Amino acid sequence: MSAVIVVDTMIASAWLGTRQSERQARWAPILEPARWVLPFPVVAEMGHGLAAKDHEADRWIAAVSLAGDLPIATEDSIFEDVPGLTLLRP
Repeated sequence: MSAVIVVDTMIASAWLGTRQSERQARWAPILEPARWVLPFPVVAEMGHGLAAKDHEADRWIAAVSLAGDLPIATEDSIFEDVPGLTLLRP
């Protein structure tokens, strides 16, 4: 059984490029055979406005929604296009 490892943004983002970075090369022996756990803030920081520092409370709201597989009743556009998040609108 492979190891389960929580991976932070700096490390996970090393796998986003088209060429292998020095960081990816260093971590590959440890991380490539492992199952990764990417906390919600890591996912948010890799390409969505929800990652901005002034959205700390919004990240918690989204994290609770995702963890419970529950929709969010909102009119705030910051939650749009968050993968896996279901928004309710009147």
